[in-house]
Amino acid sequence: QVSVSPGVFRVRGSETPMRRSAVTVKLTNTRIVLIAVLVCAVAVPAALAAQPASPAAFCKNLQKTSPLLFGAGATYKNLGQCVTAQTALSSQSTTNAAKLCKAEQADANFAATHGGKTFTECYGANPNAKGADKKAYGMCVSTRAATATATQQSAVQNAAKKCKAERADPNFAATHGGKTFAQFYGKNANLRNAFGKCVSAYAKAQ
Repeated sequence: QVSVSPGVFRVRGSETPMRRSAVTVKLTNTRIVLIAVLVCAVAVPAALAAQPASPAAFCKNLQKTSPLLFGAGATYKNLGQCVTAQTALSSQSTTNAAKLCKAEQADANFAATHGGKTFTECYGANPNAKGADKKAYGMCVSTRAATATATQQSAVQNAAKKCKAERADPNFAATHGGKTFAQFYGKNANLRNAFGKCVSAYAKAQ
């Protein structure tokens, strides 16, 4: 028996060993490498169970925790602009996931690299049930898209923490060629985008 909820993955009555597979997901302006643990005997791959926040919820939290990302000259002019950008990233995650899942579904050697399970079996559909292939494809797309978006959101949040620490470091200039945090990262006339450029750089590096 399998039960899945955001952030929780449980398998009962199964001693099935896990197989590891590397998965690469590309987002707009972001390259994310996921090391996915594929457990094809169960409904949803464990590493693909991450649930992202909605664009609105993510941006509201980001505005609260990292206000320097918002305002004139910053990364986002306002909350609405952030939501629009995050919605676009989420849509791109779905597009990329769809391409990946189509490739997996068409792969004649899929079972050979996934513990003998077919694509349909791997993504939890009964191969003998009506519409099994469509259901499996939908599960593949939704789980991979959700994981890609959740990973991107986590990268931004972690990067913001690093940038806050750098910005508060009294010795920053001493270790960055005499430049202040704003001078080192800022790219526009008033250097208002310094914090955003810092976050972007660290997020991309993750």
